[in-house]
Order: sequence, then C-alpha cells, then structure tokens
Amino acid sequence: NMAASRVRQLVESLQTDLHGLAGEKKKPAVKMSAERALLRLRGITTSKEENIVEAISKAGDILTAFLVGLEEVKSPKVFQLSISSLHRLIENEAVDPASYDRILEALNGVRDSAEDAQVLRCLLLLVSRGRVAGPHLAQVYSSCIAFYGAKDNAVISAAALGTMRQITGLVFDRLAAAPAPSPASTPSTPSSRPTAPPAAAAAAAEEDAIEPLPLAPALAAPKYAQQQQQHLFEHSQARVRDGEVRCRKIRLAATGCPSESHFLACVASIRAAFRVVLESEADRTWLHATGTAMIARLLQLSGRSPQKFEAAQENILRFVRDALAADSGQSILSELSSRGVAEVSFYDIVLDFTFLDALEDLENPPSALTTVMRAWVPQAVKQGMLDAAVAVVVATKRKKASANGFMLRYYDVMEEISPVLAWGLLGPASPLATACHRLKESIVAFTADMFRLAPSAATAPELAAAILAEARRHAAEIFATLPT
Repeated sequence: NMAASRVRQLVESLQTDLHGLAGEKKKPAVKMSAERALLRLRGITTSKEENIVEAISKAGDILTAFLVGLEEVKSPKVFQLSISSLHRLIENEAVDPASYDRILEALNGVRDSAEDAQVLRCLLLLVSRGRVAGPHLAQVYSSCIAFYGAKDNAVISAAALGTMRQITGLVFDRLAAAPAPSPASTPSTPSSRPTAPPAAAAAAAEEDAIEPLPLAPALAAPKYAQQQQQHLFEHSQARVRDGEVRCRKIRLAATGCPSESHFLACVASIRAAFRVVLESEADRTWLHATGTAMIARLLQLSGRSPQKFEAAQENILRFVRDALAADSGQSILSELSSRGVAEVSFYDIVLDFTFLDALEDLENPPSALTTVMRAWVPQAVKQGMLDAAVAVVVATKRKKASANGFMLRYYDVMEEISPVLAWGLLGPASPLATACHRLKESIVAFTADMFRLAPSAATAPELAAAILAEARRHAAEIFATLPT
C-alpha cells in the first residue's frame, strides 16, 4: 500500500545517504556517526518493528549522523546529503519532538550564504510537518528574522520573509482548526465585584455584557477560514492534499522546494498565475515578442536566418489557439499525456516540457552529440557535424509524432532552435556561447524565482504581476548582454 511504499522509500533514501557519509574517510567524525547510524537503521528494519517511522524517530544515532554532517558546510557533498536527509526525516514525521533543540541548534550553526535557502526550507518543514510550538516556534521565527536581516543578500532576505509568511499562515491554520473551549471547561471564580443594589447590579451586568472578550479560536475560525479560501497557495495546498495536482517532473533541486507536496502546490499556483497573464492581450504580446526576439538574436549570432523559426513558431501558436477554441486544448493534452504532460499551460509546455527539458538534455547530451564534440576536426567542420547529428535526433523523434498534431509542429520549431543551443552550450567560447549560457542561467533563475514567489502571493493576479516583473527583469538582463 501507499504507506508501506513511503516507508520503504524513506529507509532506502536514508541508507543511500548514510552510505555516502560513511565513505568520507577524510572526515572521521562524519564517517563514524554514519556507520553507527547504518547499524541502528539495519537493526530497525530487521527487527520487524511495527512502526518503523516511530522507531527511526526514537533512534538518536540516525539523527546525530546528519546533524554532524551539517557542521561540514564547507563540504558541499556532506552538507547536501545531511540536509536532504534531515528534510526527509521531518517531512515523514520521523523526528522525535525531544530532538527539536538539537536540530535548531545545528541549523543556527549553519552560516553560509550558499546554504541559507536549505536551512530556511528546513525551518519551514519543522513547522508544517514537525508542528513545532512554544519556545521552539519562537526559535524558528528568530532564525528567520536573522536571515531576513541579511542585507548583503537580497534573495535570502526575500526568501526569509516568504518563509515567515508561510509559517504565520500555518500557525493561524492551527488556531482556526482548534476546537472551541466548552463552557464546562472554564472554571468559575467568585466575583470580586462588591454586592450592589438591584439597579447598580443591572448596570454592572450590562457593563459585563459589552466588555470586550479575548479572541477565541472558535470565534476567529470562520473569518480566517474565509480568508484562507482566497489565498492562492493555501488553496493550491488543499488541492494537492486532495490529489488534484499532477505534473510530469518533480524538480526539487532546480526550484529549491523542500518537498514534493510543496512543489506541486507551487505548480498549481503558477499555472493559475499564467492563466491570468495570458488573459491580457498586452502581456501575451509581450511574451510572444520577447521570446521571438531572443531566439531570433541567437539564430543571427549563429549565422542563420530567423525566418524559418518565426514561421514554425507562428504555425504552432496558430495550432494551439485553434485547439483551445475548439476543445479547450483537450486534443493537445490527449497527444501529450503519454509524455507525462498533465495540463495545457505555459508552465507545462513552454517552460517544463520545452526549455527545462532541452537544457537537461544538453547537460547530458546523447552519445551522437558527444562523439561529434570529441572529434579532432576544425571547429567549422565540427559545427556542421553537430548540426547534422541534431537533425538526425530531431528527425527520429518526428517520425513518432502524430501526422497532424502538436508534436509535429513542435519538432519544426526545435529543428531550428536545437542546433543553435547545442553549439552555443557545447561548443567553444564565442559571442553565441556567451549568449546561450546567459539564456540558460536566466531560464533556470526565472524558474526558481517563480517557485520562490508562489507561496507568498495571496491571489493569482498578485502572483501573475510578480512573475511578469521577474520576467521583464530577466529579459532586460539578457538583452543587455546580447551583442548588437
């Protein structure tokens, strides 16, 4: 069942990370603590414990191994293995509340701008999954405030502010869900008011009736629940819990999301925001014109004419518009569902399916491309060979596409773009290479920015405005670096 599968995945992930830490021979403390944790974890899994997650939470050696690893902030591998495993433990509620002091102390000891975002995600998980309260909650807020005060790093400062907003929302959620205190549970105390005449007693009773009362969770709940229904990210989280949100790839590393559920809630919010963006003709025009101008400039830098690309792009956009008008895009979704696409949206098709996948492919290019790039031939010959190899890859994929569908038109576009991106990202230093690497960095950064903004936006229009502002900023930076 699902619960058993999650427990199995947790154990396997912990074992993998602990084996990685145990292999750190140059760090004896990390190695020894990881080896002890492996023995303890093996004992738990072979002793037929009824509740493995609870047994892991009570096993101090397992948590200690990762807390020791957090001290090695200057060793990226050790730190990443440790912080990711700590995320898993908290997310799966495999941490004993008695260990919160140790965890918070270890997190507060991490002061490295490269890892601050990881620590903030861990603090958020402690509240959302670990349900810290009281003094521990105060420590979490204190840590977030310290990060917010990092004026030398605007990104971390903004992330800290977003984390505090999410934590505050979670805390109020708890208040809204708390049961109202019953009258019987409120102890009666003798009145300290002296006995008064009947008229005075009546006046005193009237005064008592209008005296302001302390805000009780039961009184606050309906109003707050209504506010939360209007909060975009909270609504998205509810949809995730109900199993309504799917996507083809979970990109935790690229987006900085602490968990799969957080990632999916961000995706749902971003989809809603782009629906708002695309409802505006001015914003649609800007996105189209800006994207076309960027790719056209790359084609020109490579010595190609952008006309074929522009024609292919116009063809696919016309096809999408007609499909949306005819059946709300269901024909496109039916064609792409076998490839894992869950929704016809700007995020799913343009960013995730097209650009992020293309950049991933070029991080680990097909063997046909790597063979070409390793060949000892003049650069001009090598570029021609690379173009031919890319054409073969695209042609092979095109054969599998529907005769008159979306993917056929998609490959027409990729046939023009792919050789340019491949040569720019894999080839020698050149103005084209500089521009392609800048475009890649901007797409990756823009994606991370969207997922950073999603949790703090109250409505889809608010998130849409924030995303557009980031898109304009990144576009301006790209055009500023493009050779004229």
